[in-house]
Amino acid sequence: MTELRTLKDLRLYDYSDGCRCEELIKAEAVKWIKEYEKKNNYADYGIVIETFKHFFNITEEDLK
Repeated sequence: MTELRTLKDLRLYDYSDGCRCEELIKAEAVKWIKEYEKKNNYADYGIVIETFKHFFNITEEDLK
């Protein structure tokens, strides 16, 4: 069994409208990160934010 390291490791299928599942999941993760950064102390939730960024392959550009 292989270890799941990032979202790219999942083999997700396309929706019929052409939108990829990864894009929808990544967009939701970006929303969560922004919410954590806005409402919470980074010192308390920094590991969650950094884990999300790594797993969902989120760059600083994605967060703008």
